[in-house]
Amino acid sequence: MFLLDINVLIALVDPNHVHHSVVAKWFMEKRFDGWATCPITENGFIRILGHINYPDGPNSTEATRELLSALCCQPGHQFWPDSISLRDSNQFSALPISKNITDYYLLACAVAVKAQLATMDKRIDPSVMKGGEAALHLIA
Repeated sequence: MFLLDINVLIALVDPNHVHHSVVAKWFMEKRFDGWATCPITENGFIRILGHINYPDGPNSTEATRELLSALCCQPGHQFWPDSISLRDSNQFSALPISKNITDYYLLACAVAVKAQLATMDKRIDPSVMKGGEAALHLIA
């Protein structure tokens, strides 16, 4: 089971994205292993792709929501409700700098359900949390 991060979701649906081909190929191979979205990834997807200035995007949050709904009808999808808190010092013994908080939060979500965070972000250091190494899946 893979939790797709925001950039992976966007690359998957945007044929002009620099990583579209790599992500689309990966998704076709892995989607039947199960894939997930969560409130943060869905909100980020709509916020970024639905922005009026996103190149060749839907240009509205409503149209982007419809695109996300159609994507989530694909086989293997699960929605993971939000159940992790940054206040939990057992899960987050130390917090990264603020610009990396979302990445580590998503990694913690994957750790919590013994799944993997699918990302292209090589800057994530999985050693910052117990189980992080097994939960990080880099798409190359």
